[in-house]
Amino acid sequence: MYGVTQADPCKGDRVQVETLGTVVDVEERAGVNGALIELDDDGHQVWVPFRFLMAAGRH
Repeated sequence: MYGVTQADPCKGDRVQVETLGTVVDVEERAGVNGALIELDDDGHQVWVPFRFLMAAGRH
């Protein structure tokens, strides 16, 4: 695991982002299973591979 060593990330830096969202659809893209997520923060939708998801609860 890498730690941040400066005040602000620079372009090209790898970072971990954590946010909550709701699964809108489950689909495969380029042979990878994932989920289309609607983010709670701003309502945007992003597709995320299953291996990067962690369940936070069900409605």
